[in-house]
Amino acid sequence: MKIELIKSNGLSNGIKDISERFGPSALILRNIKSDEQEFLFVAHDNIVARQKSKRSDLGNRVASDEPSKASKQDIEIVKRALKELPKSINPSINEEKYNSPQQMRMDEKIRQPDSGKTKNVVKEHFRDLMLTTPTSAHIKQFLDNVVDEPNNQTELLSQLRSGMMENLPNPIDIALDKKIHVLTGGHGVGKTSVALKIASQLCSASEHKVSIISFGADDSVGLAKLQNSAKSLKIPVVAVNDVSELSKILYLKKPEDIYIIDLEIAVAKKAIPLIREINSSSQIHLVVPSDASLESFWRHCELDNWESIILTRLDLPLVPWTALEGLSRFKIPLSIGSASKDINSGLVRVSNSNVIRSLEDYVAQHINNENNKSIRARISALH
Repeated sequence: MKIELIKSNGLSNGIKDISERFGPSALILRNIKSDEQEFLFVAHDNIVARQKSKRSDLGNRVASDEPSKASKQDIEIVKRALKELPKSINPSINEEKYNSPQQMRMDEKIRQPDSGKTKNVVKEHFRDLMLTTPTSAHIKQFLDNVVDEPNNQTELLSQLRSGMMENLPNPIDIALDKKIHVLTGGHGVGKTSVALKIASQLCSASEHKVSIISFGADDSVGLAKLQNSAKSLKIPVVAVNDVSELSKILYLKKPEDIYIIDLEIAVAKKAIPLIREINSSSQIHLVVPSDASLESFWRHCELDNWESIILTRLDLPLVPWTALEGLSRFKIPLSIGSASKDINSGLVRVSNSNVIRSLEDYVAQHINNENNKSIRARISALH
């Protein structure tokens, strides 16, 4: 039994060459493709090969229906030959050089085309899309983990939906029986309009007195707008500037009164512990616009254990990456949301499905975008 390396310009040509040279008993041990050439390692009986080269008359050949069987000795010879393959290709290469980092890198380059065949094309292009998406590394990794091995775009979206639904906290309801609701967030996020909408709905649903406390607002124009809007809804507004004033109001509060506290995020670190101390059942929510920057959002999430995220600017056709970040990284559930500052627009319940649907639309749109033709062509080929 002998091991030889056969070089050919294609696998089919190589097999044909081996068959003609060594006959049907030849065994292809391994084939490697590199630089558009096939390298085939062949085990064959040298005696048969010589006989085959001598006998050109087809009538002199003996046909046999029984396949040749390899002896134990032949098998051992093949095993030893396989171990010696590197040396057989180039005897000058010693074991140390063959196992060197440089040689290992060369081997990896040769193996790369074969291993590439096992890659899931749909998932690879989903990863490519996420790399160019302006969101956090955490979300990229989170979404990569929930996607398994989709065969097509439909399976990709299905895996995204089911994986996210399993790993995100369930939304909560704003408890109407709670007497203190705190809304806080950065300047201009829409917390004041949400406070007015909540107060208006609570007034309609409850016989108790509902008031808005504006704490930390140093914008006189914004405070004036709040007071005018609240006046039209017949909702009293109390403006406070420091913790001591807030403390007095909360201690003097009647048990049946309901307070909606419009709290600036700059004073949240001082005010929230006081509010929880006075009323441990207070619900404290982080108001976040759908287009908020993640950097500021991270700092806000770490300030407290928020009851929920109240999402604003729902009318924007964007993926609310901040909401997804809060859900997946900080495990803050969703609750309600607002589409605009218009008081008459009302509030809506926001579910995980709302966020997931916007992400599905984003993936479906961008993975087939004309600017990414290679992604689109490969995925469409799978259908």
